[in-house]
Amino acid sequence: NTGVQRLHKFVRDTADIRDAAVVYSTTQQEAEKVSEYITRHGNAERVFLTRMGPIIGAHGGPGALLIAVRTGQDS
Repeated sequence: NTGVQRLHKFVRDTADIRDAAVVYSTTQQEAEKVSEYITRHGNAERVFLTRMGPIIGAHGGPGALLIAVRTGQDS
C-alpha cells in the first residue's frame, strides 16, 4: 500500500517523535498496524488511535489514514 509506505517513511525520517496520533476513517486494523510501526520505529512515548470526525472523513473518504506527531525538537 503506497499510502501506508509513505506514512512509514515519514516516521523513519522524523527525528525524536515524542507523541503521535493515528487517525482513521474506516480501517481500524490498518491504523493499529501504523500505530505499532510508530511505536517500534519512531520511539514514540505515546501513540493515540482515534477515528476521524465526519468532516475530515467526508473529504478523506473510506480508508483514509493520517498521522500527527509532536517531536522533542525545539521550534
